[in-house]
Formats: sequence, C-alpha cells, structure tokens
Amino acid sequence: MNDAAVGALVPYVSDKVFDCLIFLTPFAGYAIAAFTNAHIHLRWGQRGVAILAPMCHVIAFTIVTIHPPFPALVVLYGLSGFGNGLADAAYCAWVGAMDKSNQIQGFMHSCYSLGALCAPLISASMVVHSGLPWYSFFYVIIGISAVEWAGLMITFWRKTGAVYRAENSAGREDTGAGTKEALKSKVTWLGALYFFTYMGVEGKSRI
Repeated sequence: MNDAAVGALVPYVSDKVFDCLIFLTPFAGYAIAAFTNAHIHLRWGQRGVAILAPMCHVIAFTIVTIHPPFPALVVLYGLSGFGNGLADAAYCAWVGAMDKSNQIQGFMHSCYSLGALCAPLISASMVVHSGLPWYSFFYVIIGISAVEWAGLMITFWRKTGAVYRAENSAGREDTGAGTKEALKSKVTWLGALYFFTYMGVEGKSRI
C-alpha cells in the first residue's frame, strides 16, 4: 500500500529537486536487499528476515509521521525499499517451495495489487476530502506493519540461521557464487526488466 500511495501524496509534500529520488531510493533499497538476503538467511534464518523487514517498515513510517524535511523522506523510502526487498524475496521463495505454489503466489500477488489499487484512493481521500495532513495515511501503514511484524515473528520464530543452514546444507559453503551465476544469466536480466516495468506501472501509475 505504501508503494502505491507515493504518487498520490507527492504533490502535498514534494520539493521539485527531490521528486524523482523518492521513486528511485526504494529501488536502491530493494537492490541492496537482493545482495544481502542470502547472507541474512545464513546468519539469522527466516527469523532474521521476519524481524528486519517489518522493522524497516515500522521505523521508516514512524519517522514519516513526524513529517521530516523532504530529503529525509527520500532516505526513509530507501529503508522501506530494503524491507520490501527482504520480505518479497524471502517469502516468494518460501511459498514457491509449497504444494500448489502457483495458486498461493497468485493469491499473494493479487493482495499486493489490491493494496496498490486502494492505497492512492484512501490516501488522497484522507488529504482532499477529510482535510487530514498528508502524513496521516502513514498511521494506517504503521498499524499494518505492526500486524505484519507480529504475524511473521509468530510464524518464523523457530526458523533460525542454524535451522536454515541445516535445511539448506549447500548454503554452508556459500561464497556468493550462486548470485554471480544468476547475474551472468540472460534470463535473470530479462526477468528483472519485466518485473521492474510491471511493478513500476502497478505501483506508481496512480499518480
């Protein structure tokens, strides 16, 4: 929901110099998550992601509610993007290993699309029709992030780094070779280009 609300709220908070950056820094955070996700799993397991990803959301959106200067929002959206990247990669992979994973992933991504549809409508309505400050919407997001945090902690508390390494014994010898091989694959880059375009349109076209 946060991703899609950006476009609707930018006119009320923006400094023209930083407009483009508030769309780019979540991508930067997401990219950093892509390169650190494997190491986080090996060290802290799925529990680590369950703690870190929602924590990034809660911290970022809590600071947003005190409406800091716009450059600070740019940095905070990078932190939020890092949390998004951790959660997306970890739990898409987790669901992908389930029975009937295609149906479950379809449902999961449909929920994302529903949030992307509703968020700009809700956030704009709060500002335009209810006369609330632009940052009021983030109180809603903080509440949702707190539920996310609690739910993930309950679900993955026992999934420590030791458990992850035991279940994925090849990870003990992990030196990053898998990531390097993936980056050399044309399929990786074509898939990344597709999802970069698709997610950008889905989440940011409602400006």
